[in-house]
Amino acid sequence: GSQDNYALNASVNNALGSNTTNTVNLSKAALGISNTTATYAGSTTIATGNGSFTLTGLVGSDVNTTASSGVINDANVASATKFTAVTLANGSQDNYALNASVNNALGSNTTNTVNLSKAALGISNTTATYAGSTTIAAGNGSFALTGLVGSDVNTTASSGVINDANVASATKFTAVTLANGSQDNYALNASVNNALGSNTTNTVSLAKASLDISGITAANKVYDGTTLATISTSNIVYSGLRAGDVINTSATGVFNTPSVGVNKPVALTLVNTGSSLPNYAVTNQAYAYANITANSAPPSPPSPLPLPPNVNPVSPVVVPSSTQSAGLGVSFGPASIEESNTCGTKRACNCDATGTAGVEICYLIDVDSVKPKLQLSKLVGGKW
Repeated sequence: GSQDNYALNASVNNALGSNTTNTVNLSKAALGISNTTATYAGSTTIATGNGSFTLTGLVGSDVNTTASSGVINDANVASATKFTAVTLANGSQDNYALNASVNNALGSNTTNTVNLSKAALGISNTTATYAGSTTIAAGNGSFALTGLVGSDVNTTASSGVINDANVASATKFTAVTLANGSQDNYALNASVNNALGSNTTNTVSLAKASLDISGITAANKVYDGTTLATISTSNIVYSGLRAGDVINTSATGVFNTPSVGVNKPVALTLVNTGSSLPNYAVTNQAYAYANITANSAPPSPPSPLPLPPNVNPVSPVVVPSSTQSAGLGVSFGPASIEESNTCGTKRACNCDATGTAGVEICYLIDVDSVKPKLQLSKLVGGKW
């Protein structure tokens, strides 16, 4: 208790062993720190309120102080493992030393550990168009992101993966790629959430892609009195068809009129099929164009008329050369033919009554020096 009899040097004197020596060196107290419930913040700073800090090793008047923030070794969820610095609410952090190594044993003044959870990220794209795959690239519609933090707040989505490629079934995103590459620090809502503007939003709407069908042709034809057209789809073109999709088309067509003409419109009727067809808004080719040319072939002779009752056709009849004038009698069926005119060589004779009411026969006599021949030319009038 005799300390009052001594005077200390009022100045620091590091020269040891002298009665004027006055020096002291304090080592930092070891401080354990942990935060196993923090969430990715987009930076290496973990602020108070982000998870729960636990401090071990505080001494003296510091025992009730808290951590107002901490600095971690890496901002990313996968790489953050420990604290490199801490700020205490009472400012006494410089009196403490953190373990330079990771120590996951909690409750010790050598503890040093941090675990980051992924931050919730809301994502929506309600203006995308069917792309033929589950990948929605940047520029296909408009991505909206909610929940970006720290240095990520100005980044954008470069692409997203959706649950189904088809227009009718696509409802949500299952993954996203951010332009700055920080997507692994975020978690998307596993369920569809159409409430926009929240970090739990997850929704996508696909519009049908436009598909234009062209290249269908009609064949030229010779006039046949009909509007029927022959259609070919061998050179069909599908503009807007996504890679991997298959559309099948059959086509029929009719000319606008059956008459002869050049570059005549042929109205087309198309039937499209394919499993991916519901993903497209289809514009079918409406017309092809082709020529109808005149028919140069001679007309077919008419079918012979039926014979009247009780009259049979006859073969050419040979008559004697002496019978070259009026009064020629030739038997024909049940009646006789009376030639009433004088017929010269190779001269057509008139039509004569056959003896059967309403029936006439027309013929000519072809006379030569040897065999005058009676030849029938046609049957007309009456029942013939």
